[in-house]
Amino acid sequence: MALFQKTAVEKGDIVSKSKSSANKAHIFRSFSMERLIREYDKLDQVLQQRGIECKNIEKKEDLDDEITIVFIIIPFDINENSSLIDDIIEICGARQKQFHIFFHSREHATGDTMNLEKINAVMELRKKLENKFADHIIFYESFEHLTDLITEGMRQYSPLIRLSSLHLTNIGHFSNLIIAMDEHVTCLEGENGTGKTTILRALALGIIGSDHSKIDREKIKSLLSVKRLDTEGSIEFERGKIELDYSVDGEKFTHIIELNPVDQGRDVEIVDTGDFQTLSGKYNLKSLVMGFPQTRGEMDSNTASEVVFRGLTSPHVDDLIPLINNRDEHHVQSFSAWIANLDNAATQKERRHPDSDPGERKVIREVFEIITRVTDHLIAFKTVRQASPPDIWVTTKDAPNGISLNLLSQGFKVIMGWVGYFVQRMVQSYALSKNFAKENAVVLIDEIDSYLHPKWQARLLQVMQEHFPGTQFVISSHSPLILGSLKTENIYLLEFDEDKVNCYQPSFNPYGADTNRILDLLMGQSERAIERISNLLKEYSDLADSGELDKAKRIGEEIRQLIDPEDPEILKTDVLIQAKEFLST
Repeated sequence: MALFQKTAVEKGDIVSKSKSSANKAHIFRSFSMERLIREYDKLDQVLQQRGIECKNIEKKEDLDDEITIVFIIIPFDINENSSLIDDIIEICGARQKQFHIFFHSREHATGDTMNLEKINAVMELRKKLENKFADHIIFYESFEHLTDLITEGMRQYSPLIRLSSLHLTNIGHFSNLIIAMDEHVTCLEGENGTGKTTILRALALGIIGSDHSKIDREKIKSLLSVKRLDTEGSIEFERGKIELDYSVDGEKFTHIIELNPVDQGRDVEIVDTGDFQTLSGKYNLKSLVMGFPQTRGEMDSNTASEVVFRGLTSPHVDDLIPLINNRDEHHVQSFSAWIANLDNAATQKERRHPDSDPGERKVIREVFEIITRVTDHLIAFKTVRQASPPDIWVTTKDAPNGISLNLLSQGFKVIMGWVGYFVQRMVQSYALSKNFAKENAVVLIDEIDSYLHPKWQARLLQVMQEHFPGTQFVISSHSPLILGSLKTENIYLLEFDEDKVNCYQPSFNPYGADTNRILDLLMGQSERAIERISNLLKEYSDLADSGELDKAKRIGEEIRQLIDPEDPEILKTDVLIQAKEFLST
């Protein structure tokens, strides 16, 4: 749903230039009135001044494969070329091009801007397009408003960024690590300290490079590998390298970040090379790429007013820096402030039009519907009790009369801190989109299962993938329930091997498997938390199986003093003993 069709583009504002085709657009115009033709002939020039190169469509062969966004302009006029619209839209679908259809708003049309002789054909065309492509239609008020909308559409154009592979040389534990990333989900699993966080932080750094003032250089130094520690306690560090392969709309690129220790590792020299086609200018990203560190869900009302109104709209390097610095950025407060702003905007519209259902209200509902699906606990927005710092109240099964977000459990705050904030950034980044959830994004999450109940863990990835099919997730996890929702090709296991860490993909496919098998085969953990119990149960079963029934019974009595006598493994061995005793009589 497009929430903010009146954009805030300043006159002369430009779209950042780069080598990519993201600053080029196709435009189709269907006019026959001389007045409109003269006015809209200025469109190319105005957009060019804003850094947008336009190529007009006169026939379907004009559609260039390298240009991936198309604007179709339909005022209250039409010409013989209007029959091309169906062909253009069909080609857009086949070639995965984004397209927007701009209708001149009926409320702002005048006799000078309407071709009354062809008005029936115009209305028939508009009705057909509204029935088939409602999600792609945006209304404009004037020529100036149209140019602003196209400029904003180019800003918010979301090329498909996909991370392909990461190669680490002398980074953290890894002398030589290569991870090929799945286009949908890649999950890192390993004991604490095996380097999962290091991989995700290096990946985030590889996406945006190091030339950003908010990146903590001390945190970058922590990525260096130790070469040796001498007898006097001096540390010698290795030269490290991060190589990231990725694609933008199918075109392949590479970033290389070299980390060179200086002054025995007290400082680090960072050299960035590559295309950096993830960036639009220095600070903006071409599509939304977000990084969430382990610490999530913190709420501090003392700092709320300072952090929640940072004004991020377009995808930005600040969406990844929290992961690189491994530090929470108060996402729960930002989410709360955003909900408060949406509610305020919706309330103002509802006062003017009591029977309306504003887009802002729909977004609020959708956010909490996603959280409800993940948690299987009904949670709904109730009201804003205080605007600054924001105090959002919701209703839950346990609190039907309402409860502040500040008083919810840590698990709910964690969900708000990444799922809620991710939805917020999707809506902000793609404000012109009628269906923000279908837009392209990449999300990196460290310890995705932190603070979450097993039921929530089991549903989390499935819900997020269903709701956000255009998003690539790269995550770390300790949860067998998360692993049980993935296939072999989605998982990398990290395992200590003396003084190094091995990284490999499992031979066992955990998708849909029993949690105990996943614990045993992928995580090296017996289904019993206490090893002594596992050993006694195995001894009980082995003795019964070998016919040493008296010894088996003594072990059985010992086990019954320690655990539930009705444990299925005890009962299974009991039946075996009874069968053997029956057969021996």
